[in-house]
Amino acid sequence: MPFLQFLGGGIDRSLAMGGSHDPALVLLSYLAAALAAYAALSIADRLIAAETPLGRKSWLAAGAL
Repeated sequence: MPFLQFLGGGIDRSLAMGGSHDPALVLLSYLAAALAAYAALSIADRLIAAETPLGRKSWLAAGAL
């Protein structure tokens, strides 16, 4: 079964991909995720506080975007 090759012990480690992380991009990624989480929570708060059905639908649409 060739699709189960990864379970075998005969792995050629020279074919493995190397990787590295750029600290600036990691920080940028963290900041983007934090900003997105803040925006989502802010929109959810405004959705709950909306008084009219149109306001709720508008904030729900904004959150979906």
